Amino acid sequence: MKGILLLLLMGVFLPPGLRAEEAFKEWETFSLFKAGDMEDVTDGEILTRMGSVGKTPEALSIQMCYLVEQPVAKTAALLLDWDGAKHPEMQIYASHSFKTLQPGEFDPFKFVSTWPGMEGFLEATKKEGGGGNVFALSVEEKKRLGEMSGPGRIEKPEEWTILAGEFWKETLRGRCETFEKQGLAGMPVSFVGPRQFQTLSQVEAMLAEEPRVARRFDGILRSTLLTPLPGPVVLPDRYYWDIFKADSIVACDLGVMYSRPFQNGFQIVECQIYVSNQYESALILYELRPILVGGRECTVIWRQDFITSPFFKSLTGLLGLVAEQVMMADVEKSAKLFQKDANKVK
Repeated sequence: MKGILLLLLMGVFLPPGLRAEEAFKEWETFSLFKAGDMEDVTDGEILTRMGSVGKTPEALSIQMCYLVEQPVAKTAALLLDWDGAKHPEMQIYASHSFKTLQPGEFDPFKFVSTWPGMEGFLEATKKEGGGGNVFALSVEEKKRLGEMSGPGRIEKPEEWTILAGEFWKETLRGRCETFEKQGLAGMPVSFVGPRQFQTLSQVEAMLAEEPRVARRFDGILRSTLLTPLPGPVVLPDRYYWDIFKADSIVACDLGVMYSRPFQNGFQIVECQIYVSNQYESALILYELRPILVGGRECTVIWRQDFITSPFFKSLTGLLGLVAEQVMMADVEKSAKLFQKDANKVK
């Protein structure tokens, strides 16, 4: 498995007699979890709390805490390599991860017209080429799509499935090439109707909502994802792309993950540096700490998810609560599946 040997050789060893209380007492200083939550987590429960994003109405955040029955270095490696696509309930139709951008990394990116939600995605892509405003695209990407999908250029539905797949494959590949050269700060501005945004500014706004969390992760963030230009780009430990179903329509994304030793454990930063539709940006922060549970070396994971979508801004009252619960259920589902997979590893 990619990455496991490297992380195991880093030598992050469990200090003798480490107590679970030590990690939780430290997390009290920046998170929503208290030392009193320790017993529930060590019993295997996944705890979730809604985070604070009061000044950014188009954002939601969730904090989570759970246990994995593996040593901390092994858990970090498993988290970097985890593939949710093998679980049908995740509704990920295709997924691929890689260390560096090499020829062929996007070759498996292909659409299947019978996937649930694909018909609407293909139709929306065609309308986007004619001036629609559904997808997050740069000016150059919109122009390229318009040239592909103009009148008389598409005769059969099966042709459009292939052409649309090629457009989105090249869009993700182009964004990946830009990230490798210029980092998050150099990613192009995306336009959705009158709205425009840049992923870096959204990430910074989300972090500003949780200043204690931002300070906790400042070291890894400033040395990796948020390294300012014109300094050298710090390449991630893992890239990935997905084709997945979000609500009733297909979407695709491009993500990066960074992992660094922290104290006697690890911090991991995951960012979806491009998302085609349904939401705009996503950032996940993880802190992994080694603990002893019944004399066994285990890992307790603290996690915070941030996500931005203009759709959230219009949700108030009951609708807002429903949106929060849906997001919480989705995040908890992925954590449960990872926990289950990791615990099975020998």
